[in-house]
Amino acid sequence: MPSKEISKKNNGHRNDTPTSPGWIFGNLGGGMASGPNAGPTVEFRGNPSYYIAREALQNIMDAKVPNSDEPVKAEFEVKTVKAGFLPDAKYLEKVFRACAKYLDEKGSHDTANDYKKAAKKLKDNEPIKFLRISDRNTSGMTDENWFRFAESVGFSNKESGSGGSFGLGKGAYYVSSAFLTLFISSVYNESGYRFAGKSIISTFELDGERKQNNGTYGVGDQQAILEKEMVPKNIKSAFPEVFDRTEQGTDFLIPDFIGDDTWSEELVKAILRYFWLPIHQNKLVVNVNKKTILDSSNLEKLLMRYFANEDTSWSDSDTPNPLPLYDAYQNGDKIRKDLNILGPVDFYLLVKEGYPKRIAYIRKPGMMVSAKRKSTMNSFSAVLICENPKGNELLRGMENQEHNEWKWQNAKTIEKQEKAKKAYEELTKFVNSQIQKINESNEQGYMRLEGLEDFITMESEEGHGEGETEEELKKETGDIRTAEYYKELFTTSKTKDLRIVPQPVSGTEDEGGEAVYGGEGRGDGPTPPNPDPGERRKGIVDEEGELKVSPIKNLKFESFASEDSNGNTQHFIYLKGDSNKVITKLEVLIGTDDQSDKIDISKAEYSDTKDPLNVKGGVIKDIGLNSKGERKIQLIFEAPGKYSLKCKGYENR
Repeated sequence: MPSKEISKKNNGHRNDTPTSPGWIFGNLGGGMASGPNAGPTVEFRGNPSYYIAREALQNIMDAKVPNSDEPVKAEFEVKTVKAGFLPDAKYLEKVFRACAKYLDEKGSHDTANDYKKAAKKLKDNEPIKFLRISDRNTSGMTDENWFRFAESVGFSNKESGSGGSFGLGKGAYYVSSAFLTLFISSVYNESGYRFAGKSIISTFELDGERKQNNGTYGVGDQQAILEKEMVPKNIKSAFPEVFDRTEQGTDFLIPDFIGDDTWSEELVKAILRYFWLPIHQNKLVVNVNKKTILDSSNLEKLLMRYFANEDTSWSDSDTPNPLPLYDAYQNGDKIRKDLNILGPVDFYLLVKEGYPKRIAYIRKPGMMVSAKRKSTMNSFSAVLICENPKGNELLRGMENQEHNEWKWQNAKTIEKQEKAKKAYEELTKFVNSQIQKINESNEQGYMRLEGLEDFITMESEEGHGEGETEEELKKETGDIRTAEYYKELFTTSKTKDLRIVPQPVSGTEDEGGEAVYGGEGRGDGPTPPNPDPGERRKGIVDEEGELKVSPIKNLKFESFASEDSNGNTQHFIYLKGDSNKVITKLEVLIGTDDQSDKIDISKAEYSDTKDPLNVKGGVIKDIGLNSKGERKIQLIFEAPGKYSLKCKGYENR
C-alpha cells in the first residue's frame, strides 16, 4: 500500500495513521546534522564477509532459545531481485536524491555520487543482490532485542554471556548494503511478529525540512508492522521463504549487497577463522548459499580444505589460520586456572615448529576476539577460553565496538576501569607465566630427544583414506606435503613417548643479574656520561618517505639481563661505534648467530636520562651515540624472560 505524502501536520512522518505503512524520517529540529562519517556504521566499513560473519553470528548465538540442547542454525544466501521490489522504492529514491544534493552542497561529493547511483538503481528498477541472513532455534526479536537493534543506538544486552547482543555491532548490517538499508522480519514468543525497514544514511533536506539520518519503514511513530498482511506484496512474493515461515526466529534482508563474486567463500573462511570453537562444540551450524554446511561433523575437513595450504605462522592478525589454534585446542596441554578476579579460565598450549606464536582469546559464546603474538624462541599456538559468567561480564566490558580487542580502557566508568585493569593484569600475568615456560626451555641449552630415531620411522595406521589417492588429495588441497601434515593431526598415529634431556649450559653470574651473552660479552667499564639526545636527522628517503638504510659495519654491542625490585626482567644493551653516530634502526633479536628470532619490545629508553626511544615491534629507532661513540639502552620485552640478544644496526645512506 503506498504511503501518504509528507505533511507538516504529522511532523514530517509519511503516516497519518498506524494503518498506512511507509518510510518515516523525523525532522532534525535543533539536532546536529550527520554526514557520511557519523553513526554506528563507520567502524565496520571494509570486508563485508568479515564483519557480517562476526556480528551476525554473535547476535544469532546470543538469541539461542534458553535451555535448548540443539545448536542455533544460521543461513546466508544471496538472491537477485529487482530494486523496485523494495517497499515504497519510489520514496526511498527521492530520499537518496535529497541526500546527494545535501552532501554535494556540503562538499562531500564522493558520497553524494554513491547516493546518486543508489537512486538510479531504484528509478530504473535494476536487478540488485539481496543478502538474506536467517536463524533458527532462536528467540527472535523480543521486545528487548528489538529495542536494542532497531530502536536505539549505543545499547547492548545486559547478559554477561552475550557477545554481539544486538547493540553496538549492528552497523555491520547497514554497511553491507550500498543503500545502507535493511529489512527485518521476525517471529518471536511463538506467535508474535514484527516487520520493519531501517536505514542509516545522512542528514538531508526535503520539502523545506532537514531530516534525521535514520529512518524506518513502518507505521505510526517509527513503529514496526505487527501483522504480515500489512507487509507489501512485492517483497513477500520475492522472499516466500521469509514470509511463509512460522518457526520462531529472525530474517534479515540486506538490499544491494556489496559483496563480490567471492563473498560466499570469504564468508566460509571468516566463519571458520572466528567460530571454529562453537561449531566444534555443536553449538552452531551455518549454511552458506545452500552449498556449504559448517557443522561439527565436517569442521576438520573444511579447515583442511580452506587452510591447509596457508602459512601456519601467519603475520596478519586479521586473517588468522585457525588450524594451529584448533590443533592446540585438540592436542595441546590444557591448564585450568581459577583467577582471583576473572574466575576459571582454560589455557591450551601446543609447541610445534612453524606455528604462529599467537594466543587466541575467546569468551562466551565462542567467537575468537583476537589472536595476539608473543615472542618466544619456540614456535607455539595457544587458546585461552573464559566461559564463566563473572569473567565474561568483565571481558565483555573490555571489548571495543568491533569486538576484536580486550583493553581495560574500554570499560565505561572509572570504577569499572579500575576493576577491569586488575582483571586484565591478572590475565596477562597468567598467560605470560605459561609462555615463560616455553622460554625457559631454551635457557636449558640444546635438548636431546631420546627415542627420536624410532619415532621418525613410524608410519601412520591410516593411509590417505579409502578411495583417496595422493593425486586426489593434492588436487583438493594443492600441496600433498601440507595436506598430509594436517591429515596426521586428525588421524590416529602410532607414537612413542619422547623424553627431553636438558644439557647444561656454562655461564657466570654478572653484577646485578644473570648473564645472558650476546655480541662480544659485557665488560665492566664506567657508565658513559649523559650525552646529547639523539635527534632524527634528515636523509635519503624511499618512495614511501622512510629513510633508506644500510648496515653499520663497525657497531659493537654488549648485553645483559637483570631483575628490578619488582621482579620484572629488564635487558641492557651497551653500544659502541663512531662518535655522535645516529643509529637509524637497531634491530634486536633473541638467540645466537646460528639461530635467532624476532621479539617485540614493550619499552626502550636511555639508561642515564630515561628519555624514551621510538619502538616498533623489535626495532628501536634513532639512537644517538655520544661524543665517545657510546650509549646504554634499557629495554623491556613483551614476553618476559632472560634472553641472549643479537643486535643489527642500520644508518641512513
